[in-house]
Amino acid sequence: MLLLLVATIGLVAGQEVHNVAFSAGLTHDQAILHAETVVYDRVFVNVGRAYNTRTGVFTCPTPGVYVFQFHSLTHLDKSTWLELYKNSAYMASIYGHTAADYASGGNSVVLNLVKGDTVYVKAVDNSYGIDTNLYGQPNEVYSTFSGYMIAPVFSEAPVVVRSRYSVLLKVLSKKQIMKYLLGITAVLVVLGVCTALDLANMMKFGNHAVPNNRLKRAHDETFIAFSAGLTAMVNVSANATIAFDKVFINSGNGYNNSTGVFTCHHDGVYVFLYHGLSESAGSLWMDLYKNGVYQITGYAHNENEYAAASNAILLQLVENDTVYIRGHGTNQLYGKPDETYATFSGFILIPQGQGHGENGGNN
Repeated sequence: MLLLLVATIGLVAGQEVHNVAFSAGLTHDQAILHAETVVYDRVFVNVGRAYNTRTGVFTCPTPGVYVFQFHSLTHLDKSTWLELYKNSAYMASIYGHTAADYASGGNSVVLNLVKGDTVYVKAVDNSYGIDTNLYGQPNEVYSTFSGYMIAPVFSEAPVVVRSRYSVLLKVLSKKQIMKYLLGITAVLVVLGVCTALDLANMMKFGNHAVPNNRLKRAHDETFIAFSAGLTAMVNVSANATIAFDKVFINSGNGYNNSTGVFTCHHDGVYVFLYHGLSESAGSLWMDLYKNGVYQITGYAHNENEYAAASNAILLQLVENDTVYIRGHGTNQLYGKPDETYATFSGFILIPQGQGHGENGGNN
C-alpha cells in the first residue's frame, strides 16, 4: 500500500493545468508614451490563473496551441498603436486614428507555446511619432486582451511525462502481492529510476517548442491550426487571392503561404478569423471564400486615414475543401516586416465524429 500511495503522490504532483483561458479589459483612460505593457485591469475569466493583472502578462502554464485576440478604442482625435509580443519577439499590430473622432482596431493570432512562454500587448514608443491614448471607463470597456488554449500538444517523440508511473500502477494492480515483497528501499529505488528517466526526457524535449507542423493532441491525432500575417504593402486587384506570407503556425500543413489558400485535410467544423489595415486614404474590401463560393466580407475606409477591418466565421469542411481571402474591388493593404496588421488564421474546432454533418451549411 505504501508503494501505491507514494506513486500516486508522484502522479498528482506532476500534473499540469490543461484548461487555460483568460479575458481582460481596460476600465480607465490610459495615455502610453513609451513602449510599456498595457495592463488590462478588469478580468472576466482567468482559468489556469495564467494572466497577471499587475503586469498585463500571460505566462503559459501548459504547452499547447493558443489563440490570442486584442482590441482597442482611441480617445477622440487620438491614436492607438499596439503590438503583441511572444517573449521578446514581435508578432502583430493594431493601429487606429480618425480626425475629430474615435478609432478602433483589432487583431488575432494563433501561436504554439511551451511552458513559461509569455504573451503581452505593449504600446509603440512615441519616439516614432505616435502617442497611444486608450479610451476606457468602468461601464465602457472597449480595449480587451484575451487568450485561450485550443489544444494541449506534445511531440511525436515517445516522451510522456509520468508514463512510467502509470505503467507501474498498472503492474501493481495486477500483482498486488508485490506490495508485501518490496520494502521501503525498493520503493525508493523504483521511484528514483522513474523520476530520473522522466527528468532526462524533460531536459531533452521540455524546453523546446514542438515543430509547428507536427503538433499533436489527444488520441494521437494531428491538430490542424494555421495563422499567417502580411509583411509588405500589397495592392490587391479584384478577385485576387491575398497571400499572407509570415507564418506563425501551420500545424497539419494545410496553409500555403505562396498562394494564400488553406486546404482541409481533416473533416470537421473550423474557425476562421481575418484582419486587415488599409493604406492611408485607401479602401479595404476583403471577401472570404470556400471552394470559390463567397461567404463573408470585411470592409473599411477612412478619408485621409488608415482603416481597419475584420471578420470571423465557422465553416463545415470536408477533405480538400479550400478557404481563402480575396480582394473585392481595388484594395491597398498595409504591411511591413515589423508591422503586421493583416492576418488570416484558422483551426479545427470539432473534428469529424464529434458533430460532423450537423448544420453543415449548403456550400
